[in-house]
Amino acid sequence: GLYSINEGRRVLDRPNIRDDYFMWNLGKVYYNPENGRMFVPNTNATFDPENMEGDNPLNKSDKN
Repeated sequence: GLYSINEGRRVLDRPNIRDDYFMWNLGKVYYNPENGRMFVPNTNATFDPENMEGDNPLNKSDKN
């Protein structure tokens, strides 16, 4: 998290890439093997990675 992609590439003597995005971390993401759903505590969101359709796949009402 200390370097952007291009900063890291410069350290490795590699050319810059066009889109240099900063990386953010969600902290922990918990996976429930019983129902296949994931929970992200930082956003209070639960989602099913097998069903990612629609504009917002996060379901904040179900924390299982």
